[in-house]
Amino acid sequence: MKKKFLKDLEKKLEILSDDERKDTINEYSNIIDEKVKHGKTEEEAIKEFGNIDELVEEILKAYKINPNYGKNNSSSTNEFVKGMEEGISKAAQKLSDITEDVVDSFREQNKEFNTNNVFEIIIKIILVLFGLALLKLPFYIVSEIGVGIFEIGPFSDFTCLIWKLLVEVIYLAACILLIMSFVNQYTSKSKKKIKNSKQEIIEEKNSEEISKYSDPFSNFLVTLLKIWCFIIIIIPGICFEMGCVIAIGLILYLLTKGISIYGFLILIIGIVGIANFVMDVVWKLVFSRKKIYIYPMLMSVLFVVFGSILSIEYIANITFINELPTSYKETTNSYEITINDETDIDYSYQLEIDENLDNDVLKFEVSYNDDFYNNVKPVLSENDIYFEHDFKITKFKLNNKYFKMIIEDLKTNTIYNYGKLSDIEVKVYCNSYTAQFID
Repeated sequence: MKKKFLKDLEKKLEILSDDERKDTINEYSNIIDEKVKHGKTEEEAIKEFGNIDELVEEILKAYKINPNYGKNNSSSTNEFVKGMEEGISKAAQKLSDITEDVVDSFREQNKEFNTNNVFEIIIKIILVLFGLALLKLPFYIVSEIGVGIFEIGPFSDFTCLIWKLLVEVIYLAACILLIMSFVNQYTSKSKKKIKNSKQEIIEEKNSEEISKYSDPFSNFLVTLLKIWCFIIIIIPGICFEMGCVIAIGLILYLLTKGISIYGFLILIIGIVGIANFVMDVVWKLVFSRKKIYIYPMLMSVLFVVFGSILSIEYIANITFINELPTSYKETTNSYEITINDETDIDYSYQLEIDENLDNDVLKFEVSYNDDFYNNVKPVLSENDIYFEHDFKITKFKLNNKYFKMIIEDLKTNTIYNYGKLSDIEVKVYCNSYTAQFID
């Protein structure tokens, strides 16, 4: 009796999430068991709940769900079926119109519409679909690059989702435009008429050349190539040049601070020139078909060579120290936690022996930069110890103390390992007995 009741109840609560439904079923199962312990039968305990449909309504109201959600399914289903029938009818009519236009197009061109023509169109459609699948590759690359950029920050999940949706929408729009372009070239009817013999002669001489570009599938491939070039070369090239412009601005700022990095400035200007030349070549070859000039490329190469020589000379005179500057101060806090022989520390640490500590007691010394973290402390969860910390959200400023520190170091041709500014160093102290459980 109990098993059947709970099964029926679970089925009627399908609108709830798995966890909510499981919690509800467990709750009513425990209630029945409790009533049975007090002398009632399962049947009597279940009857006290009343009508199961009314019980379901009360449960759904508690979860703020409209209990009438399933009562209009019939009418909704009928409307849905009716809408599908109308959509299928319209799609069939559209396909019929397109087919008639294709046949008319062949007749206007004095071509015999036979089995060969049908198979030719089918093969081209398959190749078009294959081309659309290939078109997915650059969009996938752009999507992954965007995810790599947007996954940094407090709203990374939301921004990544929006970016992926945007890329998918653009890809879908590109597919629709390409398909429409392919179909329209079969269905469009020629409206051009030759008005004099001179035009007829010109048309006859150039008919062979024109036919090379009038084939719908050829035009589709050309359009596909253009989209590929635009996504793979033009868009990344523009983004790359924008990044170089930002780098040039930063270098100019450092030059005003007395850091002689003229070589990097010349080098980046040369790189920008080369990138711009490559994009110009692609644009003129694929889109505009204009004349290409080589001298901007030669000038850019000279800039790169000269800038590289100056940059290498500057880097050779820099001393790298794999530590933080001596002026840097860390915040250090101590904590003690009692553990058992199954406790694991979910973080890299340095172990120190201190026989003054009691058995099963760990002392933690946590050092970190309080400009990056609000607080860092060990937390024991079941048998694992992890370190809880909150990042400080601060605005980036060119005149903050760390940027000033780097500038002062560069003036003396010295660079430290500034990446350690965000490190968290953990030292663990325990006696010899406790060490055997964690080491």
